[in-house]
Amino acid sequence: MKLNAMPRTKAFCEKEVLEKATRLFWRKGFHATSIQDLVRELGINRASLYDTFGNKEALFKQAFDAYRLQGQAQVRAFLVEYADPREGIRALYQMAIDTALATDEPLGCMNVNVSCEMLPDEKALAEVLNQQREAITEIFYQYLHPHYTLPEAEIRAKATYLYTLYSGLQVMAKMRPGREALEAAADVGVKVLEEAVA
Repeated sequence: MKLNAMPRTKAFCEKEVLEKATRLFWRKGFHATSIQDLVRELGINRASLYDTFGNKEALFKQAFDAYRLQGQAQVRAFLVEYADPREGIRALYQMAIDTALATDEPLGCMNVNVSCEMLPDEKALAEVLNQQREAITEIFYQYLHPHYTLPEAEIRAKATYLYTLYSGLQVMAKMRPGREALEAAADVGVKVLEEAVA
């Protein structure tokens, strides 16, 4: 009698491996990351990598999607702790600055890094990046809306500006201009919220 082969149990945690892949792509970029880099960094062999995640492009998309969704959830959860949008946005900017300066290897914003590396050639990725921009901007808009008596278009414009500065601070931090310069920029940015608070 022929016995059915038992399925092999994976010797690694997919979530942990995906987090490592995200970090590697974030640090090196898509094109500079080789399959050998992934094998070495993730601690799994090529066969396991392909069987679980597909090719490099598929793994990158999974890693980037995980990064985007986690980022959206973190921003939303962070802001809900602050009733005053001026305090909440300033605290969010401060967290971004602190995080960037806490490491010897500032990574910046992965969304911006990917945009600079892969646009305009990767049109499918452009759509994903626009979805991310719209998602974070919408979080800012929903956060600001109850506090302002301005027309909707003006509140949305403020939300767009806040997202632009949020991304820009993380890019600027990669150049190591110093904490004072980053915090001064954040302070000026938050001044757009001073008017018409309900």
